[in-house]
Amino acid sequence: YLSNFQSDDAWKSFAHFLTDEFYWKNSDGVQINFNIIDENAKIAAISQISDARKPAIDINWSGKLTIPAEVNGYKITAVGVQAFMGCSLQDIELPETIDSIGKQAFENCGDLESVVLPDHSTALPEACFSFCMSLSVVILPKHLKSIGKDAFSGCIMSTVTIPAEVTSIAKGAFDCDGLKSVVSLITEPFDLG
Repeated sequence: YLSNFQSDDAWKSFAHFLTDEFYWKNSDGVQINFNIIDENAKIAAISQISDARKPAIDINWSGKLTIPAEVNGYKITAVGVQAFMGCSLQDIELPETIDSIGKQAFENCGDLESVVLPDHSTALPEACFSFCMSLSVVILPKHLKSIGKDAFSGCIMSTVTIPAEVTSIAKGAFDCDGLKSVVSLITEPFDLG
């Protein structure tokens, strides 16, 4: 029966999927899982963070995490959907090679205090940093074009600077308790949801 299943196209697709992943651990034992985006171009995306001792959703490690620009010969270019969701990191440093961030990538990271986003990132999708209750410092990418719905909803930022290239800010993007100052570097008309 298994030999019949293995010849099925669905099995081949599944088996191929299993080989398109790899992981890297930092010196603190925090594991980052990656999905290969393009084998020929040697590019990959962060798919999930996990602690070597606990499942990813229950990660209980606090501190700073620096993601390298290259892991196992693959350039890291994206953060996947919900990749860091619910983690307990305080500071995250992403490499300048990141140009894409998935929905809810950092949602509900309650201990996250600051993040510097790479200048190559052009969009912050829906709920990207929502309910990061400790998030008070965010440096937005210089080439940012759009900020999604509820991107920073529930954060405690008191000030934010909107980069000049932003053309769209969705409804609720900065629904933050305590937001007192918005500095806009935008000089052209833009869409405000």
